[in-house]
Amino acid sequence: MVSRYCPYLESNWGKQKIPFLLLIFSVACIIRLIPEIVAYPIPIGSDVVHYYIPVVEDFETSWPKVFQQFPVYVSILYFLKIVTGFDTHLVVIAFAVVVFGFFSISLFFCTQRLLHLSKWQGVFLTLFVTLQIALLRTAMNNHRDIFALSTMFFTISLIYREKGGNDIKWPSLILAIVLTSATVCSDGMIGLLLVVTLVVYSVINKKKIVIACALVAICFLAFAISLPDNPIRENIEANSNYFSQSTLPSRGSSETLSLLLIFVTINGFLIPTGIIGFRVLKINLLKIPLLVCIPLSFSWIVLPDISSLVPHRWTVLFGIFFSIFAAYGIIHLANRLHSVKKEAAILYGVIAISAIFGFAYTSIPRDVSFIFFGSPDNQLRNFLGIAMQPDRDHINNLKSAISWINKNTEPDAIFVGSSLFRGWMQTYLADDRVFKFS
Repeated sequence: MVSRYCPYLESNWGKQKIPFLLLIFSVACIIRLIPEIVAYPIPIGSDVVHYYIPVVEDFETSWPKVFQQFPVYVSILYFLKIVTGFDTHLVVIAFAVVVFGFFSISLFFCTQRLLHLSKWQGVFLTLFVTLQIALLRTAMNNHRDIFALSTMFFTISLIYREKGGNDIKWPSLILAIVLTSATVCSDGMIGLLLVVTLVVYSVINKKKIVIACALVAICFLAFAISLPDNPIRENIEANSNYFSQSTLPSRGSSETLSLLLIFVTINGFLIPTGIIGFRVLKINLLKIPLLVCIPLSFSWIVLPDISSLVPHRWTVLFGIFFSIFAAYGIIHLANRLHSVKKEAAILYGVIAISAIFGFAYTSIPRDVSFIFFGSPDNQLRNFLGIAMQPDRDHINNLKSAISWINKNTEPDAIFVGSSLFRGWMQTYLADDRVFKFS
C-alpha cells in the first residue's frame, strides 16, 4: 500500500525510522496537551471559544456560511463529533493535540526529504520548531493553521526534486494534489502562501508535479474567493474601500510599537543562526514562503492603516519558517566542531533552553509576566498574548454569571447579546436555553 501511493516512503523510510516518528509525535502531543490539562475545563484560545466550539455545536445551521470560509478543518471536527459522540470541547482539544503531532511528523519528513539531515538531527530541528513561541501561539488559537501547515509541508516534501531528478509518478502526483487541495481549503492565509510558493517554484523548477499542484491550488483558491462570505474576498473589498477614502485614518503609535515588538519577541533570538541557516541552505522551495512572509509582516510600514492585511499573523507565520532556518544554522555550526560529543551537547543544550521557554509560555498563569517578554507585556497582550493560559478570573466571573442565569431563568429562555459571548453561552447554558447574538 505504501509503495503504491508514495514510493519514496517505501524506499527511504524503512522500519528504522518508525521509532523516530513515534518519538516526535508523542513529544509534540505532550507539548500540546500540557496547556490543555493545566487550563481544563476552561478552553484555551479565543477562536476555540468563539468559533470552533459554537460552529461544531451548531454545524448544520452554520454550514452555509462555514462552506464559504475554508470548511475542511471544521468539517473534520464535526465528523469526529458525530462518529465518537464525545463532547464538542473534548473533540476540539483532542483533534488539536493530534494535529500538532501530525505537524511534527510533516516537519520531520521535510528534514529527511529536503534537508537530508540525520535522524537525530531531524528530531532536533523538529523539536526546536515545535517549542518556538510562534508555533505555540498559532496552536493556541489557529488550529486549522497547524493542520494547513502540516499538509503544506507534506506537499512540499512530495513535490521537491533534486536538480536533474526524474518527475514524480502518478500515485504520488495524486497524493500531492489531494494534500494541496486540503491545504487551500483549510485556511486562507496558508492556502495563499502555498499558491504563491507553488507558482514561484514552478517557474524555477518546471516539473509537471509542481505545475499541476500550482494549477489545482489556484483553482481552489479562486473558487473560495469568489464566494460572497469568504474572508479573503471581504478583506479585498475592505482594502478597496480604504483606498477610495479621501481622508485616510492613521494607525496609533502604540499599535505600531506592538507590531514591532511582536517581530522582535518572536524572531530576535533566532536572527543570528537564522541568517546562517538561510545562507548555507540551498533549498529554494523552503526559502520562498519565508521570503513571501517578510514583506507581509512589515506591511504596516508601507500601509500602516490596513489592518485586514493582519501583519501580526504574518509575523508569527514568518517566525515558524524562520525557526527552521535557525535550527539548521545551529546544526551547521555544531557540525563544524567535528566532535560528536560537543555537537550532541550543543543540540541538547539548545533543546533544553527552548523547552524552558516553551513550557513557561504554555503553562504559567496569564497574570504572571512571562520571563521572555519582560516589560512589553501590555503592548503584546492584545496581539500575541503573554501566555497560552486563559484569564481565569475573568472567565470564572463569566461562568458565575451564566450559572446564575441557569438557576434563575426558565429552562427554555432566550437571551440576546454580543457575539463575544456566543461560545461561552453555548458551552455553559443549561437545558433548552438559547443565546442569540448580533
